[in-house]
Amino acid sequence: MIWLQRKVIIITCIYFSMSSCAEVDRPSKKISKDLYQKDSVYLGSTLRKMVDNNIDPFVAKNEFDNHTSIFIDSIIYSPNYLRAVVLVITDNLNAKFESNSFASGKTYNGNYFFCFRDTISSPLNIIKYSPWGLIHFESFETVKKRLRDECFRLRSSQRWSEEESKYNMTDNRFWLSDEFNSVIKHSKIVTFE
Repeated sequence: MIWLQRKVIIITCIYFSMSSCAEVDRPSKKISKDLYQKDSVYLGSTLRKMVDNNIDPFVAKNEFDNHTSIFIDSIIYSPNYLRAVVLVITDNLNAKFESNSFASGKTYNGNYFFCFRDTISSPLNIIKYSPWGLIHFESFETVKKRLRDECFRLRSSQRWSEEESKYNMTDNRFWLSDEFNSVIKHSKIVTFE
């Protein structure tokens, strides 16, 4: 019952997070509410299972458990909706950490995950690859701002390879980049078998 209540909260947060994005963060095409909600429910469920089963990057059993809250900040889609990146923020109670005790009583982490699907009607597959994580932030807003800065602004100043820069996730070149293709080719899909 508690998990179901969290799921409803997550879905509500997901839907409103896109409507409150800054103009630069919005996709160029309007996303159908039905598609976004369907993907949100599926991704929320998959992320919950990843935390409950301590699947990377949620491997620290002393940190990630059934008390961990999961928030999907945004789902950024490719123009054809077959590729996506999901921005995720988790929170945990301070009691789990000896060294980090914040006044809020919680510690926040941020990650992003590459996703893809074969057809628009199939669910998004989460790739078992999160290139880095933001850990142990004091506030939800601080980790959210840092996560968005990394995904929407700072990536363009980094290199993926000698031949190619990284692209911000709002840049259409990102979806066909060597980086995205390499992640799909060389990483596994999250499964629970």
